[in-house]
Amino acid sequence: MSLIDKSDKLMSYPHLDTDAFQELIEELCLASEQDISYLLDHIEKHYEFEFPLWARLLCYRLALLQAPDNPDLLERAGQGILLYADPFYDDIAKGYIRKAKEIRDRQYSL
Repeated sequence: MSLIDKSDKLMSYPHLDTDAFQELIEELCLASEQDISYLLDHIEKHYEFEFPLWARLLCYRLALLQAPDNPDLLERAGQGILLYADPFYDDIAKGYIRKAKEIRDRQYSL
């Protein structure tokens, strides 16, 4: 079962199947940054605000651990946190966006 299939299972039984949480987390912990990006695309297309915030934040964190200097991913995480998370996380989100801009500025100046 793929990462996307497991996220769909979680959303199909959000309060009934605790195994769905465990399966998604286990798969997510071993997923590549690219697979996590595909999952985030899927979540945004199919579930948007319904997907649990903690799972979305975990996706961003695990993807960024694998690609900490990817400006597109940093910006996506920052924008996603600003959109979906509590304002408590705004400073973190803005830090990601700022870091993405700094990386892009360095790339363009070379």
